Formats: sequence, C-alpha cells, structure tokens
Amino acid sequence: MNDSMEAYVEIPIVHNVDVVAEKSASVEVSDFMESDYCNLKSDSGDVSAIKVKTKNLNIETESGDIFCHGHIQVRDLVSDEDTSLYSAKLQDCF
Repeated sequence: MNDSMEAYVEIPIVHNVDVVAEKSASVEVSDFMESDYCNLKSDSGDVSAIKVKTKNLNIETESGDIFCHGHIQVRDLVSDEDTSLYSAKLQDCF
C-alpha cells in the first residue's frame, strides 16, 4: 500500500462536502462557495480552508493544526477546542 497518496477533486457546482483523511493525511479545501455545510476531518494531519463560503464549517483534527486563509465566510464555525486555529480574514455572517 502506498502511504504517500494524494487526491485532487474538483466540484464544479454547489454541493455539501464531507472530507475525511486518515492517519497523518492532511486536508485542503479551496474556492468553495455557497454550500449548506463543509465538514473537514483529519486524524492527525493539518486541515486548511482557503476562500470558503458556507453556512456551516466543521473542522476536526486530533493533533494537527487548522489553517484558514483568504476570505472565510461562515454562519457557524465549529473546531476542536484542543486544536490551534490560525486564521486570516475570518468573517462570521449572521
């Protein structure tokens, strides 16, 4: 089994997304617009959200860090209290 695998998925229209990465694999989601939810989870890798606009952004990682870059527009942001959250231009829209 190849431990260094990478997947690139492009979703051309508005969809809700669930992304789960196992072990130390990282997750990166970018340029994602107008969804009801975006759930991102990694066991121990970092999770990056770049230019995301969604109603609910749920980010989980056991021991990795969470990075938010670009314009992040959400109604509800949920993240693990034991994880570091690094954010640039984070905007809550209520």
